[in-house]
Amino acid sequence: MRYRSIAALAFVVGVAALVAARPTNHGQEPPVQSGRPDVTATSPAAAGQRPPWHHELLGGNAEYCASAAARTLDLPTLTWQLFLIGTPLGAKQPAMPEPGAGGFLLTGRSSAGVNEIARSTAALSDGSPTHIRPLVAVDQEGGSVQALRGPGFSLIPPATVQGSWPGGDLRAAARRWGTELAQAGVSLDLGPVVDVVPADRAKANAPIGALNRQLGSDVPTIVTAAKAISSGLRSAGVGVVYKHFPGLGMVSANTDYRPDVVDPVTGTDSPSVEVYRQALSASDASVMVSTAVYSRLDRQQPAAFSKPVVTRLLRSELTFGGVVISDDLANANQVCGVPAPDRAMRFLSAGGDLVIAADPRIGKAMHQQVALTAAEDPRFAEQVRASALRVLALKASLGLIDCRALAR
Repeated sequence: MRYRSIAALAFVVGVAALVAARPTNHGQEPPVQSGRPDVTATSPAAAGQRPPWHHELLGGNAEYCASAAARTLDLPTLTWQLFLIGTPLGAKQPAMPEPGAGGFLLTGRSSAGVNEIARSTAALSDGSPTHIRPLVAVDQEGGSVQALRGPGFSLIPPATVQGSWPGGDLRAAARRWGTELAQAGVSLDLGPVVDVVPADRAKANAPIGALNRQLGSDVPTIVTAAKAISSGLRSAGVGVVYKHFPGLGMVSANTDYRPDVVDPVTGTDSPSVEVYRQALSASDASVMVSTAVYSRLDRQQPAAFSKPVVTRLLRSELTFGGVVISDDLANANQVCGVPAPDRAMRFLSAGGDLVIAADPRIGKAMHQQVALTAAEDPRFAEQVRASALRVLALKASLGLIDCRALAR
């Protein structure tokens, strides 16, 4: 499908020869040894100090700060707040085509350690709007899905092990892991996975169970562990993303690699939805939406493109008012049948806020269409502003906006 584009934008992306562009959250590696966490290991941040970039919120209110920040941005810049653009670990960082993308997703793997990653992430703020820093996100679940390793990073066990720990121990460990991310300049962990994978289906569940990414096989275990992880990470100044709504526990194939992943079982009354109903009630986590099709909820559209899933179920029935994030809309085979510029539009129109584009070239095409539509359609422009406010409020809560400067 052809589409109109806005003026050409300079977009320079470094190429990492040894890093694959495909999302990293399903790669397999040898499992980490099981065991209880070392809850005695601490750092200054883990001992209770705020991350070094923390700023007092304007009026003590993230929404008020977000509103003040939004007033400093024009509409084209606001549209960039709705994107997490892939940037390969170990590569030259991209120069953004417009100031202030909403953020970046570190793709691939690195064993360079905290200090080296911190030097790389510091460069990602270049070109951002004054007083507003980008989100920097990574998949750091543990086990086979730990993008950052090396000096300064703990070796994180698989989720199946984490879910067996007492809540206090898990919270303390998550705080330490979050402190390491914060020291590396990472502000958003794309985890934990809260999908419910029945014990007898684990091996047949390619995206989650086969990789030991589930915290447990029942709602109470998963909710307890998710809350502990969320509390620990947030106490270190790192944002949390529960994924993959409304659940990938009942599928067989992986949406990254297959174009026809359908869940015929999950409905509004399913355990995987109940996890979100309970976990979100006492958490400020964001929510990532799956790209699988859930035939009991919407036979026509993947969840990320579905108003019945995002707006009706997540927003209205579960009363979720936070940031809704897409699973990757650039490389996943599940969505490759949809023209690239239309994918972000469908997600945002369904009620989503923050688009993940692991491939920056596809992210650019998505952004161009969103910016053009917002410029021509006042109703869509208002929707963009509402989503941008939610993203900016998340940034304010993570200390990524200098709210005091905006108050002057």
